[in-house]
Amino acid sequence: MVQELTVRLLQSRHAVPATYFVLVFLYFTYPLGLSDYWWHMQSGLWIWENKALPETDPFSFASSADGNSRNAVILKGFYLGQLLFYFMYSWLGVWGLLLLKASLLTLTMWLTWKLMCHKGVQSSVALILITPVVLVFYRFDELRSVIFSFIGVVLLFYLVEIGLEKLRDRKPVYTLFAGIPILMLVWSNLHRGYPLGIAVLLIFCFSETFKILAGRGEPLQQRQYMQFVSLCGLSVIASLINPNGYLAILENQAELSGFVMRFLDEYLPVWEYAELYDSAWLLLVPAIIVLFCSGYMIVKYRTVDPAHWMLFLGFIYQGFKRYRFSSFMLLMSLAISAGYYRDHSRLVVKKFPKLTAIVLIVSIGVLAGFSSQRTAIRFGPWEKAYFPTEAARYIHDRLPPGNLFNAFEYGGYLGWVLTSRYKVFVDQRCLDIDVLKDYQTAKKGDYREVFSRYGINTVIFYHSQPVLKKIPGVINGLLADENWDLVFIDPVAAVFVRRAMNTGLPAIDKAKALNYILNL
Repeated sequence: MVQELTVRLLQSRHAVPATYFVLVFLYFTYPLGLSDYWWHMQSGLWIWENKALPETDPFSFASSADGNSRNAVILKGFYLGQLLFYFMYSWLGVWGLLLLKASLLTLTMWLTWKLMCHKGVQSSVALILITPVVLVFYRFDELRSVIFSFIGVVLLFYLVEIGLEKLRDRKPVYTLFAGIPILMLVWSNLHRGYPLGIAVLLIFCFSETFKILAGRGEPLQQRQYMQFVSLCGLSVIASLINPNGYLAILENQAELSGFVMRFLDEYLPVWEYAELYDSAWLLLVPAIIVLFCSGYMIVKYRTVDPAHWMLFLGFIYQGFKRYRFSSFMLLMSLAISAGYYRDHSRLVVKKFPKLTAIVLIVSIGVLAGFSSQRTAIRFGPWEKAYFPTEAARYIHDRLPPGNLFNAFEYGGYLGWVLTSRYKVFVDQRCLDIDVLKDYQTAKKGDYREVFSRYGINTVIFYHSQPVLKKIPGVINGLLADENWDLVFIDPVAAVFVRRAMNTGLPAIDKAKALNYILNL
C-alpha cells in the first residue's frame, strides 16, 4: 500500500503539481503593503485621464522637471503595467491588486518549474527544489513591476531553449519564433528590465557563433543559424519599440553605479542585506542553491553550453552583489543548470522513492503552513501595521499647511490618497537625486536648512523605523524643536506642523509623545 501511494505521489502529473501551485498562490496572497504599486496606479490614472505619457513629474513638488533621460525612463517606461494596475484596482478594488500579485508571482514559479521539467528534471524533484525559492521570495512578495521582468527572463530563456532544440532537429519553429519578438515588445513596455532579455539573446547568439567557429558542441546548420540570428536581431529591434527607445539600456547601466544604488537597501550585497535585517537565511538559501547548481555544471563542464556558463556566472555575480537581483539569480540558476542535474533527479527518485516522497510531502506541508499563516484571506488585504492610514486621513481632513515632507516609504501611498490636495516631497520613483540627498540629510536630523529651502510646513513620518525599530533623527529633532507642533500621533506615524503656520490645530504634549513611542 505504501509503495503504491509513493509511486502515485511521485508520478502524479496533475494532482500534486496543481495542489502545490494552489498553495504557492495562497502563499503570495500576503497583504499589500507600502510598495511601488501606489505610484504605478497613480501614473496609470494620470495616463488614462490625460491620454498621454507624462513628460515631467506630476506628483512631487520637489523633484526637478528638467526632463533628463533617467526621468524619462521612469516616467514613461512602465505604462502598460501601470494601466493594468489601475484597471485592476478600478475593477476589483484592493482584492483585484492582491489577486494580480499572487497570479504573477505564481506564474513566475510555475514557468521555472515547467522549464526544469522540460529539461528532464523529475517533476517531484523540481517541486522540492523550487520550494526554498518560493519561501525566500517573501522579501519580494509585493506588487511591483519588476515581476514582469521575472516572468520575462524565465519565459524568454524557456522559448529560446525550445527554439534551439527544434532548430537542431530541423523542425519548424515559425509560431515559436513569432512569440519571442512579441515577448520582447511587450516586456519593453511593461518594465525597464527588458535589457536583460537583450543580453540573453546576444549571449545565445555569441554561443552559437562560437560553436560553429570552434567546432564544438552541437552547432546549428548554416540555414538554422541564420534563422536564429535573424530572430534575435528582430527581437532586439522589437524591444526598442517603446516610449524611451534605447534609453533604458543606457540608464540601467549608469544607475548601477549611481546614488540610488547607495540609497536603497535592496541594492546592498546579499550578505549585508541579510545582516541588516538579521535574516541569515536570505544569504544561506541563495548560497546553497548556487552551490548545488554550480556543482553539477562543474562536474559536467565538458558538455555545458557556453551560453549557459555566461548566463549562470552573470546572474550569480549580479545576484550576490545586489540583493535586488538575487531573485533573478535563484530562478535562473535552477533553470539554466536543469539539464545537468536531470539524470540525478531521476536516479534519486528511482533509488530512494520513499525518501523523495517524504521530502515532497514535507515541502508541501511547510508551504501549506506558511501559506495559512500569511494569507490575506485571514488578515485582510492591507498590511496595516505599516500604513499611515490615520495620519493621511488627518492631513486630508484637517488640511495642515503645505509643503509636505514625507517618509520615502509613504510617498506612493500619500500621492494616491492625497493627490487632489497635496504633492509629495519624495517617493519610490527616486526621480531627483538632489532631492534624495536632501531627504537623507533631513531624515538624519539635519532638517532645518532643507525644510527652509523647500518651504516645508508639515511633516508626516514614521516615529519608529519599520523592522529596524529605530527612531529617525528627524523625529527626535522635531520632538525637541520649539518651532514645530506635534498635532497627530498613532502607533504608526506622527504629523508635525510648523508652529508659525499652525492656524488652530491642537498640539500634543511632546514629552508624553516620546514616552508613548518608547513604550510601543
